[in-house]
Amino acid sequence: MNPRIAELALQADLMRYPSDGLNQRIERFAELIVADVAEFLDDLPDHGAHNYYKYASLKVQERYGAE
Repeated sequence: MNPRIAELALQADLMRYPSDGLNQRIERFAELIVADVAEFLDDLPDHGAHNYYKYASLKVQERYGAE
């Protein structure tokens, strides 16, 4: 599990029982959210020479280890 996702899951008290398979579902859910946010940023219109949305998308993906 991505360290940042694991840290957030712990803060939300979602990883109390590591053997019940919930951790994998939490990780997958978090990955889907990150991918959706990155896709949203990628789809925003380009405004000039600098595409800050695509850069932000890349940084979000890097931070959370999403593809």
